Amino acid sequence: MHSTFIHAGYPEPMMIPSDAITVLAVEDDPTVLMVLEDALADRGYSVVSARNSGEALHALGSEAYAVDVLVADIRLGGGIDGWEIARCAREIKPDLPIVYVTGDSYTDFASEGVPGSIVLKKPFSLPELVGSIRALLGGGEVTRAEAERKSSPSAKTEGVS
Repeated sequence: MHSTFIHAGYPEPMMIPSDAITVLAVEDDPTVLMVLEDALADRGYSVVSARNSGEALHALGSEAYAVDVLVADIRLGGGIDGWEIARCAREIKPDLPIVYVTGDSYTDFASEGVPGSIVLKKPFSLPELVGSIRALLGGGEVTRAEAERKSSPSAKTEGVS
């Protein structure tokens, strides 16, 4: 399986592999973002990375990126935070799985809980991140076709969320 990562601030890609799940990773710390890009790409995901809310919103609004999962830092420097990016994402794609990452305690965000989402506290392990993505996709497959099948209305009636 071919995987790639693309910075959302650059011109739109000619093609993102259609067989891979595309993860939009939003993180303002360049080192953390690079680790996310590498780790997810190494595990077969296509990764679109955004260093700020503007890049994230651009990627979410672009059909070229076809985002399947959002991984968003809650506390982004300046502008819109991860909660707002997620809200905008859900306006575009209501069932979009979201993994929030934060250095704050879980209790700070208990009232912000969003269905179809998971909060990971920094520092987290890469297996925790990948496991969270797989759990949100309903079982772990990393192909777009399988994720779409699992999120279809008929799959939901069979108990798969």
